[in-house]
Amino acid sequence: MNNWDKDNLKFIMGISGEAFDEWLNQADDDDIDYALELVQRARTELTVKAMEIIDEAIEDSNKGDYIIAKGYLQKYTLNK
Repeated sequence: MNNWDKDNLKFIMGISGEAFDEWLNQADDDDIDYALELVQRARTELTVKAMEIIDEAIEDSNKGDYIIAKGYLQKYTLNK
């Protein structure tokens, strides 16, 4: 996704209420299709990133490297 698409996605995700109604009233079918495509592409990118993080955590745990996990869990423990 290029910077133009990212800026448009930020706009779409940040708009609400009356501003969204105004945008929707002036948008044609192509605008709406493009907006949906951006949301779907962003969702796919986030899913891939989440899978990469999970895979990395599994690799680290298989190596016995629990430093990352300890860092995350430390904020939830009573003893610091």
